[in-house]
Amino acid sequence: YTSRPELILAGAGHLGHALAKLADFLEYPYCIVDDRVGYCTKERFPNATNLFVNEDIGKALLAANLNEKSYVVIVTKDCDDIVLKTALQFPIAYAGMVASKRKVISIFEKLKSEGVTQEKLEQVHSPIGLEIGSETSEEIAISIIGQIIKVSKEKKPVKVKQLNR
Repeated sequence: YTSRPELILAGAGHLGHALAKLADFLEYPYCIVDDRVGYCTKERFPNATNLFVNEDIGKALLAANLNEKSYVVIVTKDCDDIVLKTALQFPIAYAGMVASKRKVISIFEKLKSEGVTQEKLEQVHSPIGLEIGSETSEEIAISIIGQIIKVSKEKKPVKVKQLNR
């Protein structure tokens, strides 16, 4: 299991909780990022490797130390734009956001006006998850984790040149 995705679950609401339970089952390491102290608790997420809570969710996400192994899942109450802009500053493996088409267009236009490139925005998975007709939070979580598994398996390992001897 050396290639398990490291999940950064931005949002501790119903969907974040369903994703965490599925990550627990799959033994995927994950942390929770939120701007609400009452939601982002050890009681709700007992197996999270870390909880990052700050009323400025961008600062909470920065504390998660994003890197090329980070799979950022954005399911916040109302901070998707802040989380996405912050996440795209790092060489993350995956960024996915739950949002309607209209919301995605609105957020992308806002971020472009703030200097985020089209190339960066094209890396974002939204709508997030595989198309399986999901309705409940748990079904949506399965579709999201399914997409993350698929993306993580498609990542090509870096080839090391063989030296001629």
